[in-house]
Amino acid sequence: MMRYLWNTIILVFMFSLAYGQTKPGTYTLNGKIAGVTIPTKAYLQYIVTGGAHTESAEVKNGVFVFSGHIDAPVRATLTFDHDGSGPHNDGKPADTRIVYLDNENFILTATDSIKTASISGSKINKEYLRYRAMLAPTQKAIAIASAAYKDESSLVGMEKIMAEERAQQVIYARQNPHIYFSLEALTEISIYGIDVKEIRPIFNNLSPVLRASPEGIAFAKILKTAGTTSLGSVAPPFTQNDVNGKSVRLSDFRGQYVLLDFWASWCNPCRTENPKVVRAYQQFKDKNFTVLGVSLDQQSGKAAWLAAIKKDGLTWTHVSDLNYWDNAVAKQYGIKSIPQNFLIDPRGKIIGRNLHGEDLIAKLTQLLK
Repeated sequence: MMRYLWNTIILVFMFSLAYGQTKPGTYTLNGKIAGVTIPTKAYLQYIVTGGAHTESAEVKNGVFVFSGHIDAPVRATLTFDHDGSGPHNDGKPADTRIVYLDNENFILTATDSIKTASISGSKINKEYLRYRAMLAPTQKAIAIASAAYKDESSLVGMEKIMAEERAQQVIYARQNPHIYFSLEALTEISIYGIDVKEIRPIFNNLSPVLRASPEGIAFAKILKTAGTTSLGSVAPPFTQNDVNGKSVRLSDFRGQYVLLDFWASWCNPCRTENPKVVRAYQQFKDKNFTVLGVSLDQQSGKAAWLAAIKKDGLTWTHVSDLNYWDNAVAKQYGIKSIPQNFLIDPRGKIIGRNLHGEDLIAKLTQLLK
């Protein structure tokens, strides 16, 4: 949840074959911003296999041109420097927008801002705008719900909105198997967990070129990981140190119902959810149930992690390697957003996922009545 709402997915590889183009070539972006009379610059930033690139173009009378060679289409950030502050604008709100560079010449025209500029002559940017327009209503609703986040009802509300958005993305991917943004849609869906039985057929129906692209290969790995943590699977084993540096194994809890809870002290939705987890723990701890917390805190945040455990009354076992999003267990379980959890039965099988608040209580009541 947290990462979904506050982190931008940067998809750095795109393949022109997804748009029916079989040869690498050059792109040309012609820009024009009305009313600009002072000399300044525009910047184009993107990431490809060789690393991050920043290109600049002189702006004269509001006109600028970017041109270059690319091996495949790529997502880029275009920034217009209105006052000579540079691409980062010295901390001021930047005038930026996302564009896709492909083997084509296209034109960007603006009256006063890159953000509101129109683009013509670009098939890939036209499709990108169509895809984002489809998601605009739910994106706006998520932003409003995030700003108003207070309690469990807020979490439930956001999950409902995100479910609506995922449904739209599934339809888009199913209906557009040759378009790159179908792969982007599936990747975005995976941030908060996916139903492998639903998504795998859609992925397998994408064009062979998309599936063979770096993003396609990466998504195939996501599917593989999701398969190992799907309902009915044996929870992948792991060992990680607790708050005192003692090794704790998941297998140490075999014979109990275990809620494997991924969280962090810096995650506001996690902290809001903690009292509900405490309530479930207190209600069922004497009925063969426990919680195992896995924190995505950092080395520099160990004190905050320990303080949060104490303040929130989390009296169960906690582990972490304090490697933030690179936490080994989180990567093993395909965690890209928090809070997330897995309910594991005494045999070690996963029987529930992302059970929050009353849903967790209801499930445990059913199992441990």
